[in-house]
Amino acid sequence: MIRKKMAMVGAAGVGKTSLVSRVLAVAGDVPFILLVNKSDLEAAWQVTAQRLDALRDAGWDIVATSAKQGQGVEEAFERLARRMLQ
Repeated sequence: MIRKKMAMVGAAGVGKTSLVSRVLAVAGDVPFILLVNKSDLEAAWQVTAQRLDALRDAGWDIVATSAKQGQGVEEAFERLARRMLQ
C-alpha cells in the first residue's frame, strides 16, 4: 500500500531548521519537493526569497505553483517522479 504524506507548513514553520525537522518528521527520508503555492500572490507570501534560496542551496527542490493558474503543477509532478526513480 502506498501511503501519502503531506507536510503543511504555516508562517511559524518557515525557518530552515524547523522546516527540515517538520518535513522529516512527517514524511521520513523519502523523495520530496517543496511546493510554494499561490505563486500568483507571491507578494503575500510569508516566506522570503532569501529563505527559499537558502533551502535551494541546501539541496531542496522547490517549485512555485498556482493551482488557480495551473502554473508549476505539471512541473512539480515531473520533478517528483524523477526523484522517485533515482
